[in-house]
Amino acid sequence: MKYSFPTGKAPQIIVTECFGELVIKAHPEMSVIVRGDDKVTAEAKPEAPDVINVSCRSSLVVLAPENASLLIHSTHGNAVIKGILGDIHLEEVHGELTIKRGTAVTVGSVHGGFVGRDFDGALTVNEVNGDLNMRNTGGLQIGTVHGDIRGRNINGAVAVNQGYGDIILSTVNESVSITACLRDVNLKNVAGHVLIEKVEGDIRLYDSLGSGKHHLTAAGDVIVRWPANAPLQLTATAPEVTTRLPLTAEQRTTENGQVTLTGYMGEGDTHLFIQSDGRIILKNMPTENEGDFEMDINLDFGNFGSEVSKLGERITNELGQRLTKLSQKLEARFNSQTGEDIAQRTEQAMERVMRHTEEAIRRAENQINRPGRPMRPMPPMPPVAPVPPAPQASSAAQLKVLEMVEKGTISVEDANVLLKALE
Repeated sequence: MKYSFPTGKAPQIIVTECFGELVIKAHPEMSVIVRGDDKVTAEAKPEAPDVINVSCRSSLVVLAPENASLLIHSTHGNAVIKGILGDIHLEEVHGELTIKRGTAVTVGSVHGGFVGRDFDGALTVNEVNGDLNMRNTGGLQIGTVHGDIRGRNINGAVAVNQGYGDIILSTVNESVSITACLRDVNLKNVAGHVLIEKVEGDIRLYDSLGSGKHHLTAAGDVIVRWPANAPLQLTATAPEVTTRLPLTAEQRTTENGQVTLTGYMGEGDTHLFIQSDGRIILKNMPTENEGDFEMDINLDFGNFGSEVSKLGERITNELGQRLTKLSQKLEARFNSQTGEDIAQRTEQAMERVMRHTEEAIRRAENQINRPGRPMRPMPPMPPVAPVPPAPQASSAAQLKVLEMVEKGTISVEDANVLLKALE
């Protein structure tokens, strides 16, 4: 079943309910095209020709002008939105959600994971039961995420109310505020103010911060790698504080089993306040000519964690580039739902590989504990999310992969990656 509606440049598409997979993509025509089987209904009233109402009891594909706006009440399968620059509002997604390009995006509830790329504007999301992965986006306003939160190249502020997994943020050009996190927080290259109110695990901060007051509070360890030439005014309180920073006017006091270290570096008004129930470890950022896997004589292993993190980032970047190119090749070759399905599952496989790599790095760093130091108890488990079972790969998609190998379009190695993703 196919419906076609001539529209202006910025129509509104309202999806009341979709019981299968939902795919919405931008196309260059001034029209909205709706494709599905006989269980699809779509209409536009004569008095409002640019408002398209759609409902579907199976899978659905919608093509629309790039300036269209979307209102999606509910989709029971996975949802993929690509190239739509108007306002996007989703109330509930029972499967995985993927959005590529966008301006203003508001999401209510996602029962699976959420992947977002290349947003010009900000994202507001209330709840995600899986992982949240954002890259090249505007600011992030996040309610509750039951999995990990990963953000890279965020052109705005990041605010997280509750994270049950790890929070990993790299290159944020405004402030970062985290109300609560049940695992670890890793921050790198943050331009604005940092306020971390409560972390049950460790905090790792790489690189300096800007002017103003910054607060880090953790039940576990706090590890800071600070550039030697960056200004700093420090107040650090924990049962144990270790520093290799060249602090001026360094003072150390002990009261009720708590050590407080104060001092400063350079001239400036960057104030860093750290409170930890574990250890606080302060070191210089490694220079370009430091050797790989440098380790200290006292077995602190701070540089080891830094170097492993760099290695992991190189691995994930290379994997991401390879699988992204493969996904683009597939989307360019196929205009059918089969091509879309293969590309989507390939991207999901890429996210899984990157997630597992970062998780392995985190576990390796957490294994490095000082002899005799008791292990920190595990944080409480998050509630079980109602994630639907993953859809089975269609035999048609698998046959297409095999045909591409026979024709020499892709290599056997790439085919193995695709077939694994389709499992």
